[in-house]
Amino acid sequence: MSIPIATFRRTDFQGMTDTYGYPRYLSSVASSPVQEDTGASEIQRALNGIAPLDVSGQLAAATEDAASRLNRYRLLKRFYTQENENRIREDGDLSVIFNYCKKTITTGTDWLVGAGWEVRCPKGYETVAAYLNRVWAANKHLVLLELLGQSGGLYGDAFLMVSVSTQDKSNPPKIVIAPIQPNYCFPVWESVAGQSKLTSVMIQYPQNGKKPDGSPYSLYTLYITPETYEVWLDRDSQGEQPNQFGEVNVIHIPNQVSIDTPFGSSDLQELGSVNTILNSITNKTVQIIDYHAEPTTCIFGAKVSSLEKGAGRLWSNLPVDGKVENLALNTDLAAIYNLRESLKKEISELGEIPRVALDPSDYHFTNTSGIAMQLMFLPLITKTTRKHRVYGAALQQANTLILKAAKLLEVFPVLPESEQDFDGTTELVFKSLLPRDVQAETDLAVKKVEMGVWSRAEAIRQLSGVSDMGRLTLELAADASRELLMAYENQKSTQGVAPNIGATFIGSEQLLNSHTELAADINKQVEAALSQKSAKKNLPETE
Repeated sequence: MSIPIATFRRTDFQGMTDTYGYPRYLSSVASSPVQEDTGASEIQRALNGIAPLDVSGQLAAATEDAASRLNRYRLLKRFYTQENENRIREDGDLSVIFNYCKKTITTGTDWLVGAGWEVRCPKGYETVAAYLNRVWAANKHLVLLELLGQSGGLYGDAFLMVSVSTQDKSNPPKIVIAPIQPNYCFPVWESVAGQSKLTSVMIQYPQNGKKPDGSPYSLYTLYITPETYEVWLDRDSQGEQPNQFGEVNVIHIPNQVSIDTPFGSSDLQELGSVNTILNSITNKTVQIIDYHAEPTTCIFGAKVSSLEKGAGRLWSNLPVDGKVENLALNTDLAAIYNLRESLKKEISELGEIPRVALDPSDYHFTNTSGIAMQLMFLPLITKTTRKHRVYGAALQQANTLILKAAKLLEVFPVLPESEQDFDGTTELVFKSLLPRDVQAETDLAVKKVEMGVWSRAEAIRQLSGVSDMGRLTLELAADASRELLMAYENQKSTQGVAPNIGATFIGSEQLLNSHTELAADINKQVEAALSQKSAKKNLPETE
């Protein structure tokens, strides 16, 4: 005799059947292109970001590659925004989505910008460095680098344009430094001595406006060569203008350089699919736990219609061999948890972001030394150093364009005679986010000075973090003078002589900028006098 089995099953549970098994869309998301409307016009395809419209006729060979690059950008953007994830599960509940892709890009960008950056020039060219830093500050250099870092980390490419703005007739022309979205830039490369050189670039993006004849347009195109600028509205050319820079004033920044292509690689190149798998497994785990929170009830040896039940009551009318029980949770959740942790570790390794940066809640810092912190964040430090080389070289190239623009506008600062031979060499100094072990650095500096390995001046340079060493020297001299004078006045007071209270007003805090400028002028006069004296000594004797 067979024992009938009756079950109460949650009507909204659908996650334990083969129909709702592991999703098979990962490979399609990673490789298949977005469905295109083949019947759309070329302008409409350009507006939709499918492929550029080659208005100049110079991109014919690169149009197919540009379409492939735009498709890759769209897929990477999906991983960044997690648009490829289903927001609603099959059972109708909200999905659990962990967006480690966005976290990786944000963390990498924060470390790229760090605590700030500045331009420095070789010693003796401080006026040029000060001017470049003023131009960058006027263009919000920290926000600018953050936008470039986000673009490079997400798409693998970033573009920067240096131009001269003359639109505001009420104000003098100014130098404008602006990032350009990579899906709007279509560069043309030329191989020179094994290196890819940017020979021209087309910037194309949607823009609604009216042409000079009053007809509307929806696509704006700017084609830049070293010789000319040419503007196109839809398919109509608006004429050419000479390029005063004498070179393409758009800079391409590859996020990660590659030997076989001038374009860069995204930080999400291999990370996106792993994040998708992690979210899929997490949601399956949530469904399992959610199901067992309201489990299926199994009845053995009886029918539901023959039983009595109610709130706060026991089951009754069960046969002798009948039983009622809930479906037990026999799933190995520990194995699932270990798999999730392995995937999170893989995300950390692929993104070069240590776990302490992704989830610092599991780490407790007390008195960790600076060296220990560097070892803990070593993957992120290595990644940031690699990006500093690439982005720093691009910003140095931008400095060259800034100086060209300044000379074109005739706003370049009047350089002292000693800086007239400036060759354009600049250096980018990035400030790290890692906390410094100041006490250990100070102790080491003191030991080096005592051993004769460092001079006091070198110790001051390394520890002070001050760029204006001339002013710092004056301040230290003023403090030393006050200590000496105060000791003298104290000795006088012990001998019954009234001290000079003016001694308290001698010190570094009393120095003004005019004092620093005066000291600099005196120093230059002394150097000029010494050089003249040396020249007289070297004159040939005359009768």
